[in-house]
Amino acid sequence: GGGWREPSKHQKMNLARALAYPVNRFLIDPMVFWVSSKARFIFTPGYDLYHKFKSLNYNVILPVPLINLSRDDVLFRTDTCQGREKRILYVGALRYAKGILILLEAFARLKHNHTIGSETKLWIVGSGESESDIKEKARELQISQDIELFGHIPNGSQLYEFYRQSDVFVLPSFSEGFPRVLYEAMTFSVPMIATEVGGIPHFLHHLFDAYLVPLGSVDRLEEAITTVLSDAQLRTRMIENARDLMLDVIFKRQETETNLAHQVQQQFDPFSP
Repeated sequence: GGGWREPSKHQKMNLARALAYPVNRFLIDPMVFWVSSKARFIFTPGYDLYHKFKSLNYNVILPVPLINLSRDDVLFRTDTCQGREKRILYVGALRYAKGILILLEAFARLKHNHTIGSETKLWIVGSGESESDIKEKARELQISQDIELFGHIPNGSQLYEFYRQSDVFVLPSFSEGFPRVLYEAMTFSVPMIATEVGGIPHFLHHLFDAYLVPLGSVDRLEEAITTVLSDAQLRTRMIENARDLMLDVIFKRQETETNLAHQVQQQFDPFSP
């Protein structure tokens, strides 16, 4: 999923990725759909592929998301941004395709052009090849003092505390399936901003449970962050609807669709217990 068909967004691909891209797009992708057309049923964890295969009348199974969370972890709050300092959170790998440099530019504009940006901080959780580029870009944009890099934090209670202490979650990726971090943000009632890539727009809806933006647009990302930080009604609506999505769909599936074998059995016998 995502924006791999936009070369300008991937100008920093290394040689191996640059060579693999046309192979994936023009050979592997068509082969996947040809093989899928011959299959009795298909497993795919991606919401975008699930809907694409469904539209072709294929027998497709969407496995329950593998996340280390349950309804017991849900944080019930109706709003964020209650403290003087506003915290924007990014969790993920630090690499170019995650859009992290786009986020820095949007954050810098927020800091320099909007009153609300004066007391806003950017928290970055993760590690990767772009860490030095992020530090250099932050110095260039004169926002180093407003950014904290926490490095890699394993999935668990320490990571979840970052969500609890954050006001807005931002994922500006160029390409995704449906990332685990969005399930985490929804569970901990953090209003989300994400790009319209991969499975994200197939599961989330703009201004209902998330604020969706086109990939690679600094202007639209700046606008999204400013809007979410400024609009309490929008935050509350997105928080509550996203939390309901976790409670009514994801956690319900966890509890009723206990394993993949049961899902397969139901494909052959829909009346099985």
